Amino acid sequence: MRLSPRTIAIVTAALAAALTLWLWPKAKLSAEDEIRALVAACVKAAEDKEVSVITDAMTEDFKGPSGAARDDVKRLIAWQVLRDKESVAVFNPKLSVSLTAEDAGEVSGKFVFARAKAKTFDQLPEGAVVSAYQIDARLQKRDGKWRFVSATYQQQGF
Repeated sequence: MRLSPRTIAIVTAALAAALTLWLWPKAKLSAEDEIRALVAACVKAAEDKEVSVITDAMTEDFKGPSGAARDDVKRLIAWQVLRDKESVAVFNPKLSVSLTAEDAGEVSGKFVFARAKAKTFDQLPEGAVVSAYQIDARLQKRDGKWRFVSATYQQQGF
């Protein structure tokens, strides 16, 4: 099969356009957006029961409530999301992010956990087990990545 010069030119132009798009520099996220993306990744990981994603977001010297270490928090999270076969839905209706330094920040937000399969709070079935928490955390940027260094929580009404 012989290709016409016009076909070759069109294919070459399409490949050049695709390569340009793929190699084009991506816009750098602001520090606040990077932190929000980290929180969103942790929420998705809880729903997907991927505990390692959450613990990887914590520093080795992480301090949780009552002085809990990273491994203590990992066990607590694992127990919460893996304890049965039910789906876990996590909603974050409120989140504030503030930078306290170029490499330090804080988050404060309300997180609602439900033992149900739902994409929105309104889709929760009647009688679903639901609990809400106010979670406050400090973060630091280490080795180019934002990580949680400490966190506290308090149960809330919803």
